[in-house]
Amino acid sequence: MTAIEAYRLRRKPARVRIENYRKYVVLNIAAIAGTLVHTGFIALFAVIGADTLAQFNVFSVLVWGIALWCNRNGRHATTIYLMCLEIAGHAFLATATLGTAAGFHYYLWPVACVATINPRMLPKQAAVIGYTLIALFAYLQLRYAGVPYAFDYAEYQPLMLFFNIMASALPLILAVVIVRHLNESQERRLTEIANRDELTGLYNRRFGNDFLHQTFAASDRMTRNFCIAMGDIDHFKPVNDRYGHEAGDQVLEDIAIALLGGFRRSDCLCRWGGEEFMIAFPDTTRETAQAALERFRDRLARHHSKVGDDRINVTMSFGLVSVRPGESVEAAIKRADHWLYEAKRQGRNCIASDLHDTGADVLSHTG
Repeated sequence: MTAIEAYRLRRKPARVRIENYRKYVVLNIAAIAGTLVHTGFIALFAVIGADTLAQFNVFSVLVWGIALWCNRNGRHATTIYLMCLEIAGHAFLATATLGTAAGFHYYLWPVACVATINPRMLPKQAAVIGYTLIALFAYLQLRYAGVPYAFDYAEYQPLMLFFNIMASALPLILAVVIVRHLNESQERRLTEIANRDELTGLYNRRFGNDFLHQTFAASDRMTRNFCIAMGDIDHFKPVNDRYGHEAGDQVLEDIAIALLGGFRRSDCLCRWGGEEFMIAFPDTTRETAQAALERFRDRLARHHSKVGDDRINVTMSFGLVSVRPGESVEAAIKRADHWLYEAKRQGRNCIASDLHDTGADVLSHTG
């Protein structure tokens, strides 16, 4: 469980499901704001002598309070219905009483949008309800435009119109911002899922290939150092055979954690497949990359994965190459694989490296 999820569990009411927590928060803020605004309207309408509207807003405050209760009890759809019905009724009554100059009919626009995106409604039903509310707005605009002031509120009218326009626009803007945030978060999450190995959390082979091709295609790569290492867990099959695949998965997870803690954030760490890993070192000389691999190899050789009562120790072998000018991704990977096999042949738990500037030499470091 993440820290954010733990915080949500502490803050949310017991009957609100964790996946609905964001919806609960938004509706809670809206319900509190609606309660406060309609409480203010009671005083305003009492001042201008609109007693019917003042009394209706007492009822409105009660409705918003019930909406708050429903929201805290996980009845979010009911909360939305109550909000929409109250706002639509209030907009109609206030406009019929004060005319369009007061601006109360503008609240029908955000209500239409909220009704349309209500997931409990079928799309066709939501569209009909939303369009009906807009039709009601048009009717009020035509029917009550220019209605003379029936109450003494002429001095309050400009401020009332300004407040109602701004207040009715706020839910629309917030809804667009929330939808955008959710879409972007979902896209990032889906992209992350597509690029990550499910077991280890490292990048997967598809992402690694894309990363290498993009890096190799960079116009300035000819003047930069770039190294690639292929690593493989030594004698991994006996681990699965002796302890089971769950133990093998635990070892893979432990190695992934060690990799994440043993290299730079700029290095690309991928699970290439099975027990094989690829590490890309941007802007890194072969000597620097080899030193980093050697530190990791030595630390891993002294590490034990705990599986039940057993402590499992594994080592890794690496093949390291420095990318040559004009070399393709496939050729570089093939050379790294070649030196990985050479490391295995040399006895495992070592690093084999191609010193291409002085010939094909092998550096082998055994534990």
